Amino acid sequence: MSFIVQIWEQPDGFPKPTDVYAACNQVELADERADPARPNARLRAFVEQIRERWPITIEPGFPRDDASKATTELGVWKDDSLQQDIGRSPALVLAIVTDKVDEVLTWMAEAGPLAGVNVADPQNGSAWLADGSVFALNDEGACAKAMARHLALDDRAAWEQFVELAQGGNLAAFGHLGDMYGKARFVGRDPAIAWALHAVANKWQAVQGVPAPSDATDTTAAATLATLRDGLDAAARARADALFERLRAPGLRGTLLAAAGEFDARHVAALDLIARGDVAAAAMRLQPLASRGHVPSQRALALLWAAGRAQPDDPRQELAWIAAAAALQAPDALLALARLYEEGVLTRRNVPQARQIHRRLIAHGATSALRDGSRAELKRLLDIGRSRGPFWDGRSAAELQPLADAGDVEAMVELARNFEWGRVTESAWDRAGPLWRRACEGGHPEAQRRMASMHSTGVLDVPKDDARATALYRLAALQGDRAAQFELAKRLDTGLGAARDRPQAFHWLEQAGRQKLPSALRMMSVFYARGDDHPKDPVAAQFLLVLHDRLWERGSDDFKGPDEVDATQVRRLLAEIDGGADLLEVLQRRHPHRPPTPPVTPADGLSLVPIAAPAAPAAPAAGSPPSSSSREAARPAPRRRPTVVEPEPEPEPVIEAPSRSPIGPILIVVSFAMLAAVVAALRVNAQANITVPWLIASALAAAGAYRISRENGQPTLVAAIEAVPMFVPFIGSALAARMLYFRWRRQPAG
Repeated sequence: MSFIVQIWEQPDGFPKPTDVYAACNQVELADERADPARPNARLRAFVEQIRERWPITIEPGFPRDDASKATTELGVWKDDSLQQDIGRSPALVLAIVTDKVDEVLTWMAEAGPLAGVNVADPQNGSAWLADGSVFALNDEGACAKAMARHLALDDRAAWEQFVELAQGGNLAAFGHLGDMYGKARFVGRDPAIAWALHAVANKWQAVQGVPAPSDATDTTAAATLATLRDGLDAAARARADALFERLRAPGLRGTLLAAAGEFDARHVAALDLIARGDVAAAAMRLQPLASRGHVPSQRALALLWAAGRAQPDDPRQELAWIAAAAALQAPDALLALARLYEEGVLTRRNVPQARQIHRRLIAHGATSALRDGSRAELKRLLDIGRSRGPFWDGRSAAELQPLADAGDVEAMVELARNFEWGRVTESAWDRAGPLWRRACEGGHPEAQRRMASMHSTGVLDVPKDDARATALYRLAALQGDRAAQFELAKRLDTGLGAARDRPQAFHWLEQAGRQKLPSALRMMSVFYARGDDHPKDPVAAQFLLVLHDRLWERGSDDFKGPDEVDATQVRRLLAEIDGGADLLEVLQRRHPHRPPTPPVTPADGLSLVPIAAPAAPAAPAAGSPPSSSSREAARPAPRRRPTVVEPEPEPEPVIEAPSRSPIGPILIVVSFAMLAAVVAALRVNAQANITVPWLIASALAAAGAYRISRENGQPTLVAAIEAVPMFVPFIGSALAARMLYFRWRRQPAG
């Protein structure tokens, strides 16, 4: 179901419509008597406004170069009439979907006459003419322009227009005024005034000085109002009864302002200052009203903050009041709330919530600039938390092998990553391990950290040696590897592999935090929150936690709200970091009397100590079963004194670049060729025995897949598992071929 709205330019020489019926009839006459020589500039300009406000979008299809598969999103429209060229026609008829009628019609009722065109709603019997005249068969149609101001959050203009309409006897305007007092829109929340206005709107009457429903009052509305009146205390009920008697008298505006009290009057005075451009003075007047709970003043201040026209005095108020303004769908408040969710200072960081706000603005934004800005912000926010790519994404092994053979440690590290590809398996380590060792001996920090990690856990053929692991972490840390600095800090803090040294541990933790390592920032935040080995500083702890949270989509559970930590100081520290300041210098300025960092100790003679490769296990005697612990027995004993320089190991064998055999792909190609031949034979001769060839083809395909997996370094079991699915397409194709045979021969299956 849809509603029709008519838009037209007033034709020259046509009499002005005097009622709704004449206005609606004039649309057809204007279209029939259109003058081709007369341009319809005003109508065209208004159509562009409509397209800007509620565009029809066309999404590309897939493939994107196929225009026939594109989809059209109509939005609030029932069809694509808005996209058609109106030519020189002076009239336009648009169909609106049912649930968007109120939103679209109220906007057109105000925007159409301002653009110099007439707008009519034939279903509800309303017309809004370019000269400002309004014809309506019901009170709601007459309130459309005021409702447009209300929906645009221009509550003061809406209140003034509703008061003027109510003074003229418009009962719907009384109801809208009651809603404004009930929801604190422009005026303070006052249940007594709201009840009195709703009573007038629902045709209550005074019986012996007490409001009571009349015969014309709806039964349900009467029961609701009676319940609300009983919920008022005695004083509020007396105010409501006294005000009800005066609402129909002349001077409604003064009556409402007098009944509301001084807060509303002072709020109106502050809004007058904003209208004159004196925002600073207006903010000074609004602040005490807002602090004392005047909701319209809170909302007005929040909108000034969101638009950047004033600065909040108290961060604790900033979040709550901006969120309240955003609940009314104010664009500036929504954008400000999205920034607060992303900033993560006043509330815990929540990037998904910020994305949701921008999606809402993209779908319902009033201007293309607002929608485009939100699209750009959404694209930027979608990049937060995404994967940074594969474990290795660089040159091929064929390119790297000659460089590694020539002693290029960077090539060794990249080639080792290539071989491992994120897997720590026996076959991968057999190829990557020698490269990691040689690069570690060559002084590469990542290789030193990698070998330290292997020594710390003792996996594969690398012996567990905490002392060597700590020394290697220290070597990498001295070269600026932030992950190694963090691991070294943890080991020195607990005394693992070296003497416990908390000052040195915190020094290396700070060095990792300086390079924005998330885990280091998080641990530093915990230390500052507890006051471990340095002064307790909740602001620094929160500052470090926010820096940590910036690297993730959602904030940490340890986040403290503005009631617990001064958010202004946190923002000041973040501004220094964003301006390029060094993290440790920023923290040092907060605690200038902190004890100096102790000197960094050397790496105990292990700066470039060669790391011997493990000896090959002895071959078992002929006829004897291999020992299950042969690998463990082949490992060298853990070194108790890592400061002793070990002898040079035997030269590592040159690792040949892996060769790829064509046997696997050839087997798969042959298997599918046999499959095609079997299907052809089945069609020619229904009695052909296809079972054996089909099994042979399946076995060849599985053998090819197994061969390829083994050449990629997969263990035997994994390669076998990966080969099993090759039987699936052959089984399926066998069943399909059987069904095709019966279809060709037109014989029933059986």
